[in-house]
Amino acid sequence: MSFVHLHTHSEYSLLDGASRISEMVRLAAETGMPAIALTDHGVLYGAIDLYLQAKAAGINPIIGQEAYVASRSRHQKEGRADRDPYHLILLVKDLTGYRNLIRLSSQAHLEGYYYRPRIDKALLAEHTEGLIALSSCLGGEVASRLLEGDEAGAEQAAREYQRMFGDDYFLEIQDHGMEEQTRVKVPAWITKFGELYSPNMCVALLKALISPAQAKTLEADGKPMTYGAVVKNFVIALVPFLMTAISLAVVWWYVVIHQQAGAATGPIEGLQQLGSAVPPPAETPAEKGPDFQFYLWFGISAAVLTLWTARSYWRMTGERFEVLKLLTSSVMPLGILTVIVLAVILFGITTATESAAVGAAGAFILAFHARTLDWKRTKEAVFLTAKTTAMVCWLFVGSALFSAVFAILGGQALLEHWVLSLNMTPVQFMILSQAIIFVLGWPLEWTEIIVIFVPIFLPLLKHFNIDPVLWGVLVFVNLQAAFLSPPVAMSAFYLKGVAPSHVTLNQIFQGMMPYMLVIIVCMIIMYIWPGMTLWLPNYLYGG
Repeated sequence: MSFVHLHTHSEYSLLDGASRISEMVRLAAETGMPAIALTDHGVLYGAIDLYLQAKAAGINPIIGQEAYVASRSRHQKEGRADRDPYHLILLVKDLTGYRNLIRLSSQAHLEGYYYRPRIDKALLAEHTEGLIALSSCLGGEVASRLLEGDEAGAEQAAREYQRMFGDDYFLEIQDHGMEEQTRVKVPAWITKFGELYSPNMCVALLKALISPAQAKTLEADGKPMTYGAVVKNFVIALVPFLMTAISLAVVWWYVVIHQQAGAATGPIEGLQQLGSAVPPPAETPAEKGPDFQFYLWFGISAAVLTLWTARSYWRMTGERFEVLKLLTSSVMPLGILTVIVLAVILFGITTATESAAVGAAGAFILAFHARTLDWKRTKEAVFLTAKTTAMVCWLFVGSALFSAVFAILGGQALLEHWVLSLNMTPVQFMILSQAIIFVLGWPLEWTEIIVIFVPIFLPLLKHFNIDPVLWGVLVFVNLQAAFLSPPVAMSAFYLKGVAPSHVTLNQIFQGMMPYMLVIIVCMIIMYIWPGMTLWLPNYLYGG
């Protein structure tokens, strides 16, 4: 994936930028960036210089400016209120946008100059065509209002810019190690809650559970705080502990308790003659239980997680608690849904189709929770699901017919005879099979490869003493490189269709090469140390 700087300053940003355009262009070209933007403060002095040097270096110049937007009118020039305008990044996307940016910059100097060349929203609204707007740094109106604690004002400003620019308005997220860029607005009730009970929110909530009288004097989200709200927030505070405890408990139950319990309740086999002694059967791995290494690493993991959890609670200030609430309400539902869908497949509770239904039901619940579920989205989701399902079904039907005809006409037997006549070693067969699947992954869909060609190789695995599960995992990792992950094979052509015109197909394939190398190294490691691949299937389904 390529990266492009869209917010940069050169020596033309007086008292703010120190970078020279020639050095910026050289570094962008050397690091493989396809383009670079120049957004100097209030001026376009470096636009021609950037254009000429970027074109000479073979990269795309993006002309822009970090404009100053007056908080009132560009014609008002009175004291501090008009001396500190907001910042707004404007990027040119076509010739019309370039002309509009020139007009805005000229008017800012001729009409709006007061300490700095300023435009206002009225002028900006007349010249938005062909321009892309970014919300800018901490000096932008959205960020400035957020720092002041005015969330409603920040949202109003963002929506106002969105009405002007439509889909060409974007919010910037920056992290330069500045405390202001990572600050989270703490609701007033959390601050007062900490003053009443304890700065540590976990301790404060525990005290409030015992003595809720003071908590009930506060208001949260415009409503009086109830005992139920205290309980709810305390449960949210317990999320790190619950995640750690449940994860460790599930691992312990499945490895130590579940497998040995299953072995102990197995059927009793064999006959015993009256009066004779029958030697006890040898213990199975499940009856023996996990070896020492499991207990050692489980103990180390449990100790590390316990220390991490304790440290989290020791440092749980109001700000950290608010971050935890945001993560719990946004990431947690999707995470739980993902774990449930994967778990029901791995543990054999449902088939893949049934687990997809579980995922779909969960998606409906998430949409309802986020208040984005409506009839229009439901129709679109159903239509896209039916369309994709029909496509996959036809692929499988066609692939299955081809595979059946190929086998009936003797093609599979002929191929098996040819492979066996080569007298290959298991390593050579593994390389040959993976290479064939890799090459097929360029012109064919993955479904065709799995349904047509994988059954051809499966009967040969026993001859070469290769674990089918290991070989299957290697096939899927192989397909990740051969088709599934862009920008490889047909995906490269898909990307070419949506990429900017200056991005060539060769550049897309060049970007794929490092990923390809990583995949090949992973496959080699998996084959040399198969235990890394097979430990989960062995635990779930037995050796």
